[in-house]
Amino acid sequence: MARRRRAEALKLPGFVSLPPAARPVRAVKRAKRARPAPKPWLAVVLAVDCANRSGWAICVRGKLHASGELNTLEPEAIAGVIAMALECARTEALPCVLVLEDIWGGSVSTIAGLGAARERWLAVWRELAAAAGHKGKVVLVAVSTWRAAILGAGFVGCEREQVRPVEQAMAAGIKGGAVGPDEAPAICLGRYGAQAADVGKVIGVRARKASLAAWTGRRT
Repeated sequence: MARRRRAEALKLPGFVSLPPAARPVRAVKRAKRARPAPKPWLAVVLAVDCANRSGWAICVRGKLHASGELNTLEPEAIAGVIAMALECARTEALPCVLVLEDIWGGSVSTIAGLGAARERWLAVWRELAAAAGHKGKVVLVAVSTWRAAILGAGFVGCEREQVRPVEQAMAAGIKGGAVGPDEAPAICLGRYGAQAADVGKVIGVRARKASLAAWTGRRT
């Protein structure tokens, strides 16, 4: 059923399928085999909850730097957030990774809308990241994966409206203040991405070794 809905969604206007060479690392099945890092990676993570109104969160070395919500139909707003993340990476001399919530179900129109919103983020990211020399590092994370890690396994199969109060409470604790309904899952996703195994894979050997040295206090 899910495959048929996705196939139908791909035929709708506005849904752009990425070519094989441009497809991001997908943190779905691999998450069970690869362990998360014991501490946050030395990296900047821009986490995005893809929708027409997207929540976003920038984490630097695992600490929340900034977060908010924006309308993905406004490319200048997306560009502003991505530029902020890339500037953090430049000033801190760290790799920068875009972590997106993967498309996971719903009606054909919902899948198409989420896919179009994700492509808007990716289009601006590819352009600005390439200009900044970050090679467009991207990781896709299934909702069930980050929910299990951040909220607990009991929330994996819950509907969004059931999980929303828990997401907002968790995100408010991380931020230290009130958060928006779309901002909350992005903050939680950022917390997950800061130590995710697949983020470690894309930041490269040098950044992984630097992280290990920082955690242990030893040279690698």
